[in-house]
Amino acid sequence: ANDLPHLAEELGDLLLQIALHTQIAAEAGSFKMADIIHHINAKMLRRHPHVFGNVSVANSDEVKANWAVIKAAEKAANSQPATPPSVLDGAPPTLPALAQTLNISQKAVDVGFEWQEIEGVLDKLVEEAREIATAATPAEVESELGDFLFTAVNLARKLKVDPETALRETNLRFTRRFKKMEALAREQNLVLTELTAPEWKALWDQAKEAVAHLE
Repeated sequence: ANDLPHLAEELGDLLLQIALHTQIAAEAGSFKMADIIHHINAKMLRRHPHVFGNVSVANSDEVKANWAVIKAAEKAANSQPATPPSVLDGAPPTLPALAQTLNISQKAVDVGFEWQEIEGVLDKLVEEAREIATAATPAEVESELGDFLFTAVNLARKLKVDPETALRETNLRFTRRFKKMEALAREQNLVLTELTAPEWKALWDQAKEAVAHLE
């Protein structure tokens, strides 16, 4: 990061690419360097009205909200879609569900759709858990469970925890404890498939205590 000579070299490589592609475009009659400068100048002015215009903002959250609205308007003007643009547009549909939840949630947060306090997210999580318990059909259970997971991911976001990392670590802890439980069962001549619920719990508690120093 502090290697300024190397940075200058890399910037030179970047500048070469800009100059090369600009020259090719100019010879083809597509655009010139002046057009590039005009476009970036207009974009900077348009996207930073709090700097170059009369828009007043109180904090960085308002800057992000303005940015999201401006980008959505630009996209609408350029693409003219059949349906109005949304600030949620652009989330890759191929993202894993956890990552997609974080992506669209952050886009919503950027325009102000956010719980003000962490207690609000916790209350919502409890509400969703209750709705799972009262769901009457498999379809309702799936829907309510999805709402619960969505809220749980947002709780992680609010707490600045990566839900993917948190879940992977939980999987590792569970695997470590379960394998220890299997080992304890062998030592005690127990057959896992024949254990009662109290025996399962006792064995799990033993395993959890045995591997606690690894966690």
